[in-house]
Amino acid sequence: MAEDQIKYELGEDRLKKFTCLKFMRNGDSPVDARNQDIATVDFRIFAQSKDQDLLRMRNPEGFFRISMVNFLMSCRTLTPPSLWHLRHLLMSSPCVL
Repeated sequence: MAEDQIKYELGEDRLKKFTCLKFMRNGDSPVDARNQDIATVDFRIFAQSKDQDLLRMRNPEGFFRISMVNFLMSCRTLTPPSLWHLRHLLMSSPCVL
């Protein structure tokens, strides 16, 4: 589901710019898991493109921002104060991932 949502938000034009875009989910969460450790699933995205701007963390129209915003919208427990570290990272990091 997350893969479909992220691809939809990226759109066909951006998707064509990736030389590799892989979504990986390791594990499954049982229904009504008894604790967070059992319910935790590892979700990874590997993105590669010759278009460096597409991969820049500070690009509001880029892969990182679109995928993170989409993913975080599905996390009910995240509130604006708990997102401060992400905002700080986005505003202070000049690196390309």
